[in-house]
Amino acid sequence: MMTSRIGRQFSRASGTRTLGTVSHAEKSPKFKPRVAIVGAGVSGLTVGVALAETYGKHLEFTIFAEKFSPDTTSDRAGGIFIPGVGNYDSDDFARDMRTWAPPTYHYFDHLCKSPGGSECGVFRTPLYEFRSKSYRPPSWLREELYPDYRELSQDEAKGMGLPYQGFESIATFTTFLVRGTVYLPWLMKIFQ
Repeated sequence: MMTSRIGRQFSRASGTRTLGTVSHAEKSPKFKPRVAIVGAGVSGLTVGVALAETYGKHLEFTIFAEKFSPDTTSDRAGGIFIPGVGNYDSDDFARDMRTWAPPTYHYFDHLCKSPGGSECGVFRTPLYEFRSKSYRPPSWLREELYPDYRELSQDEAKGMGLPYQGFESIATFTTFLVRGTVYLPWLMKIFQ
């Protein structure tokens, strides 16, 4: 059985706070590599939890952040998962997008489908994207992450009461909404 402990020792000398050390272990080996999680917002804690779930029994974690929930930007802003806005003509951008977007999508999808998934603060939501320039995400993005992606015609948009004037295109698809005020405390419970 995996056990964990978390310390609540804070150091203000450097302007950052350290949320103790989190140690996940079934058996304590003599040496455990230490992992620094930088930031206690959605990105930092999500990466930390993913690492803890995958390698936790072999690593020791320390979270470094200026602020912790409920005082982070993520608590106030939340987020919507929308990969794909960028320069796909750049090989680096396209490669990076193919590297991080599918695993992130599948992680959020797994959370939504898990028992008690509604407790984590990640929800599926329909999205309407209004664009001033014509843009169509690459086919792999539409096929792998947004199978319900479609462009709306002007007549369809007007029939739905959506303003089309001034926009080059409107698209709709289902994505994930992350409520930071729920998601961050849920992630922290995993470390405790």
